[in-house]
Amino acid sequence: MACVSPLRTIDDRRVEDTYPDVSPTAEDLLLSKEQTRQISEALQSLPENQRMAVILKRYDDLRYEEIARLMGCSVSAVESLLVRAKKALQQKLSKLQNDRRFLVRELFNR
Repeated sequence: MACVSPLRTIDDRRVEDTYPDVSPTAEDLLLSKEQTRQISEALQSLPENQRMAVILKRYDDLRYEEIARLMGCSVSAVESLLVRAKKALQQKLSKLQNDRRFLVRELFNR
């Protein structure tokens, strides 16, 4: 298979012009870094049991039953911890919702 030059044309257009640049801008990178910092701060400000429940659910991808076993509580207690944590995070991070359509639910959904 032959190599394709980036300057080669397709239908009188340069190949590089047919693919939009999707690289993040400096502003995007800075905003992302700031959002990460604010999320980290908000997580650290949660009570330890709420923070642990969020980390085990979101970052370790554990089921409620597994979280309950590790934390030594019931599944309904885990559900309650996650609801309270989500509400607290929504309040703490509400100002981010206007920045590039950032939503707190991204923290809970994949």
